[in-house]
Amino acid sequence: MPGIGKVYAAGLLGELGDIERFKDQAAVAKYAGLTWRRHQSGAFEAENTTRIQSGNRFLRYYLVEAANSVRLPNNNRYTMQVVNETPQAYLTELEKAIDEDRALHGKKPLPPAKEREEKTRKTSVTDPESGFMKRIGKPEGFHFLEHRTVDHKFGIISQADSLTGAVAS
Repeated sequence: MPGIGKVYAAGLLGELGDIERFKDQAAVAKYAGLTWRRHQSGAFEAENTTRIQSGNRFLRYYLVEAANSVRLPNNNRYTMQVVNETPQAYLTELEKAIDEDRALHGKKPLPPAKEREEKTRKTSVTDPESGFMKRIGKPEGFHFLEHRTVDHKFGIISQADSLTGAVAS
């Protein structure tokens, strides 16, 4: 899970205990103190309310810090990893099949493909699942990209996808 490493996982497990004792995720949020007060009267329901003050402050700390490490990864802590951009074995097999098919149809084989190069890529130490984004006019660093599909008629988000920000300009 993004943002939760060994230390946060140990802290969460220590504070939560047996997860089966909670009915649903809302019960976990209430136990952590990450729910908001309800203020209503008749048909009126306030939109801006305060967060409850009760709850396990240590569990709340671990959850908030894990979310912040995803939201604000450390751009200065990274390693350079060598990655092969393409699946070499699959492409070799595919080129062989294409050449066999061309020979069956009386065509000459395609010229051999040039060697694929290995590239180096920055990988975050604090959140390896995030991607390094470098775009013109955008902040450079490790990010996640979020894409939302919104139903404006009813004012709801119908789909949300989170992707790594590994996009080069």
